Amino acid sequence: MCQFIPHRASSEGDFLAIRLKIVISLTLLLLMNTAAACTTQDTTVIINSQNITSTTTVYYTGNDSTRLQTMIDFEGDNNSYVNAWELLKYENTKRKQIASIPYTIENVSLQQTNKDVTINRETIGKTNTARQINISTTLLSIYTCKNKTPITIKPPDNRTTILIHENINIEQIIPLLKTKEVDCYQQITLQTNNTTTFKLAPKKESPTVQNTTEYINTGEVETTANQQNETDDTLFIVFAIPVLLIILLIILYRRK
Repeated sequence: MCQFIPHRASSEGDFLAIRLKIVISLTLLLLMNTAAACTTQDTTVIINSQNITSTTTVYYTGNDSTRLQTMIDFEGDNNSYVNAWELLKYENTKRKQIASIPYTIENVSLQQTNKDVTINRETIGKTNTARQINISTTLLSIYTCKNKTPITIKPPDNRTTILIHENINIEQIIPLLKTKEVDCYQQITLQTNNTTTFKLAPKKESPTVQNTTEYINTGEVETTANQQNETDDTLFIVFAIPVLLIILLIILYRRK
């Protein structure tokens, strides 16, 4: 009895230790898989006086990328390999699924929106290979910016950057946000998932004044004057000779 009880306790302790190791291993494996999988996205909206371009890019890495590849292949021939035609098919499907636009434009004379979806071609290959996949959704709206045109942007839940071209004046931003100059744009970073309204107006182009300076070449003026004098002298001689001959003939006639 005295020797059996410690043996039983030892067996139970070993069993608990094994269970603990299994739990720790599964937890570490789950954490590793979770860390390996990652999906991030960002949006950039470029505004000028003629169009607005909004591009949202979603980045898939790790296990998220392999799952996405498997889904793309499943909608194709399902042979564990992503082909180019399967990418085109997936792009076309995603293009048709675009329903909402993250901005509205008011008081415009023309509005036409084009939609496009592109996936980086590095996605082509075996579905069990983890690689970075980028899916970009681009919306292009053509319009004519008028005085104080309100443009309201409701960004998705990600980092959204607005670039407003220098040919547009920013009349007002609601809520008030800081701007900074980047190349020929005013850059504004929107607060996450907050609706922002811009009141914009096209800049008036200043009339171009062309400075013209006339230069007078005195040498050419003197040459021209001399040529004119010579011409006048020649004409005088040409007309004077016939007149003198006529006068001479008249004098000779009267003497007879």
